[in-house]
Amino acid sequence: MSKKPFHYELKNQVSGSAEIRMYGYIGKYDEFDYKRFQQVFRDALQNNSDLTIRMHCGGGSVYEGLAIYDLILNSEGHTKVIVEGMAAS
Repeated sequence: MSKKPFHYELKNQVSGSAEIRMYGYIGKYDEFDYKRFQQVFRDALQNNSDLTIRMHCGGGSVYEGLAIYDLILNSEGHTKVIVEGMAAS
């Protein structure tokens, strides 16, 4: 699997929920690391109580992946993660 640039989208929905779509590798190589995810994640939860994260990540930095996991785990509100393929970081 070749490393492709990371792609993400933040979709706000009227129903009080938001969706983040994450596709690619996680880490500094692709400029989508914990710091960037933290900003997107907080923006998503700012006006929404529910969040869905759809992801397909073929790998990257384990340390960045663990930091992202901890952020999701310790957040307030309801977060659902849907793995569309794999979550290898």
